[in-house]
Amino acid sequence: MDNIKEEFTKNKEIKDNIKKFRDQAKKLEDSDALKEARDKY
Repeated sequence: MDNIKEEFTKNKEIKDNIKKFRDQAKKLEDSDALKEARDKY
């Protein structure tokens, strides 16, 4: 039983990390897009 719980916790941590990473990447993309837009105008 403990094993399953451990795996579940690990899985959740990985998912949280992926979500954080995606949010971070999206912010970077948004700021890059803003920079490009500023350069063009």
